[in-house]
Amino acid sequence: MGSAWWFLARHPFAECDFGLSEAAAPGGSVRCAVRIVARRPTRVLRVGVALVAESRLATGAARRLFSAERELAREVRLDAGETIEERADLEVPEDAPFSYRSFEGRLRWMARAEVEAEGFGAADEEIEVLMAPPPPDAGEEVSGEMPAGTDG
Repeated sequence: MGSAWWFLARHPFAECDFGLSEAAAPGGSVRCAVRIVARRPTRVLRVGVALVAESRLATGAARRLFSAERELAREVRLDAGETIEERADLEVPEDAPFSYRSFEGRLRWMARAEVEAEGFGAADEEIEVLMAPPPPDAGEEVSGEMPAGTDG
């Protein structure tokens, strides 16, 4: 058997899933959920989520613009087959910049989850979150016309 089998056989979780709302608007929130099913009796040391905004210029220079973390669980004992599911809303600042990519650089928002188990260490996952203006209200009319005074 290969090294992948060895890794999976010693992994304490039968399932470890990270879900979230993949788009948000300034002043809103990103909903996160972490679900863990134990493969065998396991002590979960920590479950946490974070929302991070990072900018990177084409030159490679990077800067963290925002970071907020939330601890969802600590020191939880799971028996084989037992499940924990934790949820959180990560608040987005009112002045949050929008996501973008260009030849000059990018600004991206990432939601991260980390699960640490005794005897295994930490496993983490990150998913990009689109930060964009909120959609128009249901009753608001949207036109495809360019604003007056612009060349389009």
